[in-house]
Amino acid sequence: DTVVSVETLNTETLEERRFSNKQCRFGYRDSFFKTKEGKKYIITAVTFALRKDGKPNVSYQDVKKKIQDSRIMIQGLSPMKMRKMVIDIRKKKFPDLKKYGTAGSFFKNPIVTERKYKTLLRKWPEMPRFRVGGEKNKYKIPLAWILDKILEVHKVESYKVRKVKGGVGCFENQPIVIVNYGNASGSEVENFAEKIKKEVKKRTGIKISEEVVLFGK
Repeated sequence: DTVVSVETLNTETLEERRFSNKQCRFGYRDSFFKTKEGKKYIITAVTFALRKDGKPNVSYQDVKKKIQDSRIMIQGLSPMKMRKMVIDIRKKKFPDLKKYGTAGSFFKNPIVTERKYKTLLRKWPEMPRFRVGGEKNKYKIPLAWILDKILEVHKVESYKVRKVKGGVGCFENQPIVIVNYGNASGSEVENFAEKIKKEVKKRTGIKISEEVVLFGK
């Protein structure tokens, strides 16, 4: 919404190139730079156009809850207060990077048709969903809810994190975050992610995809 242009360096030719907002092809957790062609560009600078009278976006569920719990008045929510609030929320959703390795959110939240969502609702009436802006009759389902409530990734033995072995697992506070607890190899992380994808497909019929970029693919 606010990016004007992106400056890049082509790692193959060492040429500099500027991309307009449109050329970046922004989408949900996606852009040109996550494509096979776009992966060769390193982003060196970004130009933003910000509103002087911008109002805080409090539509994010965790932000709403934080405001309610803290009894903060939205009218008095300054950019600095908003920034601190988001940082506090995010800190709880990620492990300490000084101790463990993670690429952050490993998977995208799946987007399904209204018909598919109603089918899922018959089996899991409490399943949350959010209407996708600009998409007719499509809903985004929080994958963290699926992993936590349906797959129960922190209870089922095959998913239980074994920190003492320095293995790989889902972060206890946010299951869409895959964590390397010490000694897991890249292939072990990838295999674990594939296992998650297969189980989600098996249990819900939903095909999920990675948010991270896997090099060599």
